[in-house]
Amino acid sequence: MLVNIKDMDTNRTKANETLINIIARIERLPATRYMWAVFLVASFGYFFDFFEVSMMGSVAPSAARTFHVSTAAGALLITVTLLGMLVGAAFGGYLADRYGRKRMFMFTLLGWAILSIITAFSPNYSVMFILRALTGIFLGIEIPTLDTYLNEILPSSMRGKYFQIVFAIFEWYVPVIFLLALVIVPLSPQAWRYMFIIGGAFAVPLYIARLLIPESPRWLVISNKPDKAEETLKFIENHVERNLGKKLP
Repeated sequence: MLVNIKDMDTNRTKANETLINIIARIERLPATRYMWAVFLVASFGYFFDFFEVSMMGSVAPSAARTFHVSTAAGALLITVTLLGMLVGAAFGGYLADRYGRKRMFMFTLLGWAILSIITAFSPNYSVMFILRALTGIFLGIEIPTLDTYLNEILPSSMRGKYFQIVFAIFEWYVPVIFLLALVIVPLSPQAWRYMFIIGGAFAVPLYIARLLIPESPRWLVISNKPDKAEETLKFIENHVERNLGKKLP
């Protein structure tokens, strides 16, 4: 038993040393084209998450008329999406810790994109209500997972600046959505359905781009995958060094 305790202490010490080493190497990474690319590909999920939610303000009245329900019932489609996000956010952190940051935001992206396209073909109000709740759950899981991923893979010197820039850019989603809705929704009584197809279609290039970004090395270490963490961080460092044209210090 004493030997096992010593072995456990030794393994724990090695894991802590590996984690400290990984964090230190991430902290020394400079802002290069590759780091910008990882950041933008991951963070662009915010735009589509907000697109899905904000779009309902333009779509709900038309959907209510299509399904012959009251305006209040149409507004519930917005509310149930937000409630779904609360549910998803409640256990999103656990899923990201268990299955990985990248795996979860890839899964959630695919999930809400498919649900968005299915929503476009909703035959009645009840089906659309359920689909919006499910979409909200996927969105609720994705947003905190993205936050965690970006905080783990970016050095601290870059986080504040990057987040300020990205939210300054993505605040433009509001006029984009309303202009898009202004053009599309009036085309016909059923044209609101195209908004969901557009949202789902936008996810395709983002999904492909996300395939190319790495998993969080910090999560890999914490998940007892030190060799994979080393391999992933080396992959990141190689890209950064190619951008710099020299070795990292």
